[in-house]
Amino acid sequence: MPVVRLLIPFIAGIALALKTPFEVGLPVILVLGFISVLYLQLESRLTFHYKGRWISYVLIFLFLFSAGAFLATDKLSNVNTVSLPDDALLIAEVQTPAKETENAYSTDIAVQAYRYKDDWFDSDGQARVYFQKDSMAGNIKPGMLIAFQPDFDTVSNSGNPEEFDYAKYMTYHMIASSTYLKSGTWTVIDQTQVTGLKRRMSRLRTHLLDIYRQAGLEGDEFAVAAALSLGYKDKLHDKLRHAYSASGAMHVLAVSGLHVGIIYMVMFFLLSPLRKKKKLIYLQVVILVMSIWFYALLTGLSPSVTRAAVMFSFISAGTLFKQNINIYNILAASAFVTLAFDPFVITELGFWLSYLAVLSIVTFYKPIYGLLNVRNPVLDKLWSLVAVSIAAQIGTAPLTVLYFHQFSNYFILTNVLVIPVVTIIVYAAMLVFLVSWIFPVLAVYAGHGMAFLVGILNKLVFFIESIPGAVSQHLYITPVQMLILYLVILFGSIMLMKGKRQYAWAVLTLLMVFVSIGIIRDIKSVEQNKLLVYNLNNHTAINCVVGKDNVLFTDVTGENSKILDKRLSNYWLSEGLEKEKIVDLNKTGSRYMFTSMFSIDNPHVFMKDLYIGFKGIRMLIIRDDRYKYMINQNPMELDYLVLSSGADVDAETLHALFTFETLILDSSYPFYKKGKIKNAMDKHNISVHDVVENGAFIEDLQAE
Repeated sequence: MPVVRLLIPFIAGIALALKTPFEVGLPVILVLGFISVLYLQLESRLTFHYKGRWISYVLIFLFLFSAGAFLATDKLSNVNTVSLPDDALLIAEVQTPAKETENAYSTDIAVQAYRYKDDWFDSDGQARVYFQKDSMAGNIKPGMLIAFQPDFDTVSNSGNPEEFDYAKYMTYHMIASSTYLKSGTWTVIDQTQVTGLKRRMSRLRTHLLDIYRQAGLEGDEFAVAAALSLGYKDKLHDKLRHAYSASGAMHVLAVSGLHVGIIYMVMFFLLSPLRKKKKLIYLQVVILVMSIWFYALLTGLSPSVTRAAVMFSFISAGTLFKQNINIYNILAASAFVTLAFDPFVITELGFWLSYLAVLSIVTFYKPIYGLLNVRNPVLDKLWSLVAVSIAAQIGTAPLTVLYFHQFSNYFILTNVLVIPVVTIIVYAAMLVFLVSWIFPVLAVYAGHGMAFLVGILNKLVFFIESIPGAVSQHLYITPVQMLILYLVILFGSIMLMKGKRQYAWAVLTLLMVFVSIGIIRDIKSVEQNKLLVYNLNNHTAINCVVGKDNVLFTDVTGENSKILDKRLSNYWLSEGLEKEKIVDLNKTGSRYMFTSMFSIDNPHVFMKDLYIGFKGIRMLIIRDDRYKYMINQNPMELDYLVLSSGADVDAETLHALFTFETLILDSSYPFYKKGKIKNAMDKHNISVHDVVENGAFIEDLQAE
């Protein structure tokens, strides 16, 4: 597997450069490449060349490692914030279709030029733009030129512990700046400009989505059909995503090898007459490869579809030259090509899940399938599908648990029921497009048929999700534990498939280390005592952690409560905390005292009238004007004072009423008040922690 060995140093160079950027000059790579080729030529002529072969390995390793590092650092250097003079007028080209969120439409733009003081200047850079919802924003399409006066912010993280690194994610998508545009503050100056193949394909995909709508697909049927056939996921709402995720069917919504394989088989069948003449075989392969990449471009060139497109391209080339190419080399070659074009793909979860799934299927499918000898043809097909499902799960389960903290227990049932339906739906999608082109009148009937099939698919998914025990949630492993699990899979497969029992000791040792890490984490969880004030989107959120007990004081309630799970659950899982006990800060008067005590249910945590006592820490939350005119001869002693939305009191009054070490401004405190209060606190030598600027406030009481 020579290509696999070449891929390892290439990935290592990319990964290290992204983790710790360092400069690798192009001349260094060229010199290493030249020396490697020269040494290989000399080595082939030496009598005892085997003794010096390690030198060629080292040279090739250094060359590929440096090449990977160079590609990554070069691309990182092209990610810049968009910085323009005040009052400049910006011209930018829309790069992506408008994506609808709860409160806005968003798209990515490429800066073209700007006007400043009656002069025009060329400019570049990319940014994420959020538009206030209106009909004009909803019709934004790739290739349009828009003009506006920019006020860009640098993309940053919230600073909450264990939260998704949004800034780094955006960096790997070549974006470091963002802005929000209200209605009437921007205009479209050119609606027809469409440049670049990817943007043309994006326009075509939009057209095909319109065909779905015209054919009668709507609601959940449209959302799922668009996702699994065209890679368009913007209409998948949270409930639908959760159902597919919990049932283990989320992978069918990502265009991948299954979808590309169907396209390949259909085109291979249609072009089969060309194989009767040797001269036309080349034409067949060219059309096959072009069809595959056309579909890959149409669906957005996600890592999974790119991997599948490269793989099927190599398979097509192999049939042309009648070569049986090693599947591991095909996988490695496709990864190499993908990373060479875009080294940032290595940071995408879909890249790893896609390759691990295929690698696992290639490795484990035959041994699993061979466990049973099924003579009935129908049952044999069923067992084959089960074997594929188990094989894919072996390779992806550790990574899935690490990132999603859940495991779909009925994944076998899901794949047995869902995969056949999805296959039919992909064929139906091609039929809808074909009929709409040839017989537009019949497209509605084809669309109704497809909607019926997608409806069946959704019902199956929701049925599996509703079965008790469908998903194991709140699972947590560390990255080290994930690596241990993959080593267990590696050594365990060698032991079972190759009959090498000596690897049993390695498997047992690794499992003991895995369990030990979990036990140590549990011990640390029991001993912890922490106070946290989170940065939570214009809300107040104060967390008292006592061992595994988790008390949260917040004004987040009702429909907004899902933000807690989205933003804070990773941290709670990493610390081994139990289900959060929520105390509603909107209900803190005397009449709610017993309700609050019942909710807290912890002898170390106390709250009365927004005063919180916790392990000797004294904290007061101000979120109204009750202290504005208060006079107190004896200042109240506090450790922390929290100012929240609605706090109407000046700095001098605070200083007269309270003595405190630190003032905390939570994320709901108005921006326009911050400068004045910070300056006043500075005069009194009182430290200020602004969670929006500085991230979450964290006090580790155990360390004291």
